[in-house]
Amino acid sequence: MGRFTAGVCIFSGSLLVLACWAGSSVGWLHRAQLPGDYWQLIFETIIWQIFVLAGILVMYRFRPLVHKQLPQLLKDGPDWKTNLRIPAIADFTAALICTVIAGVMAYLLIRNGSSKQVLVSLFLSFALGAGIGQSLMPNTNPIALFLSPGIVAIISYLMVLLRYDDSLLLYHAIYIGAEPGVSLFNQFPGSALALPIQYLSAGILGCSIGIGIVRAATDQQDETELA
Repeated sequence: MGRFTAGVCIFSGSLLVLACWAGSSVGWLHRAQLPGDYWQLIFETIIWQIFVLAGILVMYRFRPLVHKQLPQLLKDGPDWKTNLRIPAIADFTAALICTVIAGVMAYLLIRNGSSKQVLVSLFLSFALGAGIGQSLMPNTNPIALFLSPGIVAIISYLMVLLRYDDSLLLYHAIYIGAEPGVSLFNQFPGSALALPIQYLSAGILGCSIGIGIVRAATDQQDETELA
């Protein structure tokens, strides 16, 4: 406990409650004028991403003040002291690994707009993606990893805009499925059924958990080697 990522978990968890209250993408699909309204989701994703990053930076700036009041609860090992700054190449590489893995998993796992399925799929996808990214490119600056959910969301929405220019074809792809013989990666992307708030809540939560698990495992391994 006490790591900075634990605070991000609490922050993203509160957004997850909001995402559950907001409902699923099914209602949005019924109201939207497709495919054009996916541009609106791209804009919303950018806004949510800015909001989440701003919240994370505020927590980071106020952490030293809280640390003075609760030093026994806010402990970072010397090797993993979080240092948010402009990402370096290694940080971007970890984020790229996370984006690719989580994007492919979300594409494959999300099969409908059900909130439970979407949120669980996003959480698992980004937990695995961030965990692998952190393990392959260890770093103490997770800010680039926290960009991954927004990037996957925008790419998913752009795929819809590029693949479909007719609303009837789009609705057919969503509710009936692709025509026989169409490859999996040319079908409607399941990841486009997730709303921005779902990406920036379950996705960030998954990233935090994935990073935290890898850091904890590394700490445990170091302690075992020293014993």
